[in-house]
Amino acid sequence: MKPKIFILEDDESIRDLYPYILGEENYDMKTFASVKDFNATCHEVPNLYILDVMLPDGNGLEIYRDLQNNPATAKIPVLVMSAHEDAEIVRDNYPNVSFLSKP
Repeated sequence: MKPKIFILEDDESIRDLYPYILGEENYDMKTFASVKDFNATCHEVPNLYILDVMLPDGNGLEIYRDLQNNPATAKIPVLVMSAHEDAEIVRDNYPNVSFLSKP
């Protein structure tokens, strides 16, 4: 069974890059453009979450908090990405999150 990655990213051009970047690694990827779409799959559990911070209908850090409060998802790794200068905020307030700045 292929490892599953859930990607929450509102920017379509960035969302479309993930299959190219990670596709050769044989991951099963599901991408979501909104928090609403992401929450519709709450019955599924991936091996990794990649979350954008700034979203049109929510915030990736709020999603992270929800995931950490759910016993079914609390131990799943999370990578938070943002084009904004959120790295310091994330490091200070979310010590268990990996953060990557978007170009």
